[in-house]
Amino acid sequence: MSRSSLSSTTNWGARLFRFRRVMLIRIEAGEQGLTTAVTSNLSRGGLAAIGDNQLEPGDRLSVRFGDQLKVAATVVWHVGRRFGVKFDRELNLFEYFGAQLQVRKWH
Repeated sequence: MSRSSLSSTTNWGARLFRFRRVMLIRIEAGEQGLTTAVTSNLSRGGLAAIGDNQLEPGDRLSVRFGDQLKVAATVVWHVGRRFGVKFDRELNLFEYFGAQLQVRKWH
């Protein structure tokens, strides 16, 4: 098997076990108003999301997860409908979402 075939097979197998938590979030962006988006990636330091908005890198906003958690953040990139934000403080994902997150143990 060639090196590229082996690499493709390995990457395809790894993707079978990938889990991404998709959540509906509300974005509060001051004068730009309130909008909704869907997360495509969430980490302790920020998130990537998909939604219609006019946000630009450097814009300040608040991300609201449900009714409980509101986090201040800054837009770091925006391409088409996709954008990324960096939270002002790291989140403890287990504390906020522990009962809702699926955890997969690797062997």
